[in-house]
Amino acid sequence: MNSSSIPNHTVNEDWILKLFLVIEIEKKSDFERTIKALRGRDARDDEDELLKVTDLEFKDVHSLAVEVVSPENRETIILTPQKEWATQTGEDKSPSPARDFSLWKLYSIDGIFQDTNEDYIPDHVMATISVGGVENMNALANLTARMGLESAGIKIPLVRVAGEEENPERYGFPILFGGNHYMIHRLREDNKLYGLLEPSRAGYIQFVSNAFQDKNGIVISANDDAGLNAISEYVSERMPYLWEYGKGNFHLKDIETDVKDFFQIRKAPGQVGLALHKLEAWLERLEGKEIDSISEPFVQRRFAK
Repeated sequence: MNSSSIPNHTVNEDWILKLFLVIEIEKKSDFERTIKALRGRDARDDEDELLKVTDLEFKDVHSLAVEVVSPENRETIILTPQKEWATQTGEDKSPSPARDFSLWKLYSIDGIFQDTNEDYIPDHVMATISVGGVENMNALANLTARMGLESAGIKIPLVRVAGEEENPERYGFPILFGGNHYMIHRLREDNKLYGLLEPSRAGYIQFVSNAFQDKNGIVISANDDAGLNAISEYVSERMPYLWEYGKGNFHLKDIETDVKDFFQIRKAPGQVGLALHKLEAWLERLEGKEIDSISEPFVQRRFAK
């Protein structure tokens, strides 16, 4: 029985430098034919039906080490493409500076994912996680696992250790993670984070507009480890739902819709709120005046607007 496996590979940021392939063969004759084929010297008449060496050229794989193993022999042949790949860097897929979305769209092609072949399935993670501190590695692992599960493709490395990096957005859409992150401190000093209470132990996730000049970003942080674990668990296990994950449960989008409907006076609560506001304004204008009577038609016309 013949078999093959890929035991190892060496990668750079945007391409594979060397891929190792092991082919196990039982028959000596098959071993010799395989070696000849890999060297491009198989002289059989039906060679057009054989796998050609050029068929083993894979995009952005710069070297393929094929080890052919039989019970009696073992030989490794290094294959390189006839023409060197002009690899494009992953920066070409980075999000545009104007990329903007609500948090409930985080795990979608309107959020941190991209659909490169237009089949409506996310196949590229445009985000990069910049992590500050090493206290919450389990929480970070769960977050990266969720991102990988939601997309058909992912670019490695997804996580980078934060130093005093001034431009984390150059690697992709930046997600700043950690309680002691240099850039999160900078954003707080610049008053770009809001609603934070210093004594609070709650974790938080915020979409930050213009976090890095004209580029947006996301912050996942807390004042202590318990808060960071709590918000990480929520983002990795329950988003975009409010409490329990699953169809039919309350969704973050529902909150956004309800708030819009309220202020656009589309439902009864908003309409009642507007009526009370108009009534209060009307009573303030009449304060100190003596009113003998109010006719019903006037009231109807006044509040029908």
